[in-house]
Amino acid sequence: MALYMKEIRNTAIVGMGAIGAAYAMKISKNAPDIQFWGIVRDIELYWGLPIIVNEAVLKANYRTADTLVSVPLDLVIFCVKSYQLKDAVHALNGVIGEDTLVMTLSSGLEGESILSAAFGEERVVYASLCGADSKRNGHYVLLSQLGTLYYGAKTSSVQERLPALSSFFKHAGIRHVETDKIDYYKWKQLLISAAYWPVSTVYRLTNGEFVSDKNAMELMHAVQREIVKLANLSGAALSESDVAQADRELALSAADDYSPMLHDLWQNRKMETDALCGYICTLGERYEADMPATLWVMSELTQNRSQLPAKQGDITEIKGYSVRKG
Repeated sequence: MALYMKEIRNTAIVGMGAIGAAYAMKISKNAPDIQFWGIVRDIELYWGLPIIVNEAVLKANYRTADTLVSVPLDLVIFCVKSYQLKDAVHALNGVIGEDTLVMTLSSGLEGESILSAAFGEERVVYASLCGADSKRNGHYVLLSQLGTLYYGAKTSSVQERLPALSSFFKHAGIRHVETDKIDYYKWKQLLISAAYWPVSTVYRLTNGEFVSDKNAMELMHAVQREIVKLANLSGAALSESDVAQADRELALSAADDYSPMLHDLWQNRKMETDALCGYICTLGERYEADMPATLWVMSELTQNRSQLPAKQGDITEIKGYSVRKG
């Protein structure tokens, strides 16, 4: 059967973190006719203790990767941290079939290269999730907004499948935009994830505190302009207007919320510093472009992490979900 004729009927999400659980909730709630599996490493963690998304129980068929080897999956979405992606891909080596499309929502620019090396670029959908705001603590997920999923193809075999992919996202109630400028959207997302996230973590500020702090905003803008410079050197036409739009989006975000990287710091988790700041610095070296602001932020987040204690503040309990307030 030609690839473009195949509908998306059997799907799996790898990783039940904040974004993975949010997408799983959308699929299970809006598209119950779709066969869906949540692939996790340790299935025993989910026995009798379901994930709660905004106080609703996520009803998902949790499986380990090895139990799905014989299942003809049409779509697999990797929703793991950037530093977990290679291990997740390795675990799925025997699961990805000839007709399986693969996609990653991991932070940074390297995800599709990792997928292509493992499964072949003829199966890879390039994607960027913009405007999402979701955090997980234990089995509780607090979802403010799921954002918009931009996606596109770089091979004809994937391009032929995009109409079926669009139908699937529409059926699942996932806001999506097919684009032939996917590199632009991936770089544009870095104006938030590789600039606001790390700078807010250095300063340990909520969204509302951040936009009111002149020094924090100036440092973020310096990092963003370095990203714009690199984007244009790589062929993605970012501009000062994209920086201004990122400012507007940040101003509209919940004042008492905070970035995912700061959340990771406060939860004593590994941060995605290497995939974001580190990768930007590496590209700067490749293009012989100075990256002083990004290098400084990278240094603060790595060498001086021990000096970034959790911010003191009230803890508000939301059905067992602990949220640090400013």
